[in-house]
Amino acid sequence: MNTYCAVSVNKIHEFFMSVLKLPVSTGFIHNAVKKYAGKLDYAISSIKTAIYSAPVVHVDETGVRASGETTWLHNVSTEMYTYQHVSEKRGQDGMREGDFLQHYKGIVIHDGWRPYWKFQFEAHGLCYAHILRELQGVIDNNPKQEWAELMIWLLCKMKSTKEKLMDTGKTSASAYYCRLYKGYWQGLIYQGQQNNPIEYSDKRKRKWNIARRLADRLNEYSEDFCRFFWDFRVPFDNNQAERDVRHVKVKIKVSGCFRSLEGAKEFAKINSVLSTARKHGIAVIDTIMATLAQASCIPWALASE
Repeated sequence: MNTYCAVSVNKIHEFFMSVLKLPVSTGFIHNAVKKYAGKLDYAISSIKTAIYSAPVVHVDETGVRASGETTWLHNVSTEMYTYQHVSEKRGQDGMREGDFLQHYKGIVIHDGWRPYWKFQFEAHGLCYAHILRELQGVIDNNPKQEWAELMIWLLCKMKSTKEKLMDTGKTSASAYYCRLYKGYWQGLIYQGQQNNPIEYSDKRKRKWNIARRLADRLNEYSEDFCRFFWDFRVPFDNNQAERDVRHVKVKIKVSGCFRSLEGAKEFAKINSVLSTARKHGIAVIDTIMATLAQASCIPWALASE
């Protein structure tokens, strides 16, 4: 109820007292959650091991209020596994506390936030859902930014071409398509920069010119932005990570903030296991019962039995 259903401790207390007529204190509920989280170390370790072997992972972070302060939930996930941890820090130091990203050597999909570039991954893949929203914002603020409209068309065209090629069993785009779309890409970026001329010595003007900043960013990370088209393992967006962190936002909305940092960390730990089990088609109650019965249990292994 506390983690999966996002119900607050006080509401769970009221439910036991008023509906079930059981004299259960809030302290008992806190201790039950803490005790269960303490049994999940083996399951968490197996999740991290499984994600290490994945060629592509999704990462994201979101703010969480705990003890009246803003802390950060960091997420690393795939289609079948979820690993989350909470830190008082948002940036690279907070990410390292999860003891994962500094060791991972595959392709990481993210939203382009600067700290992710400090890790030595095989490659980066960037989320186009974010870029499409930014391009639309440029158009809304200045309808004369035709390059932004054409860039949206180009991205959608690349996505549809990739999907058609994948339907035929292809794993990457041909040299023809790579040359074709790379030419379009570079031409539109050049147009965006020409339409928004700024002397680089005037950093203040560049800071406020959103269109120019976006065009420069697309140019600087063009290889990473286009990786979804060169390598079909790389998805078009980072929706997997955003879906996985959404549950903690629901928890905050329904229950309010966490009373302590430890409570937030216990939530992330339990949610990692329950989310992974759900991705494997294992019922939440079966997952809870299995890990309570045996601390070394891997609940999603039940799916293959």
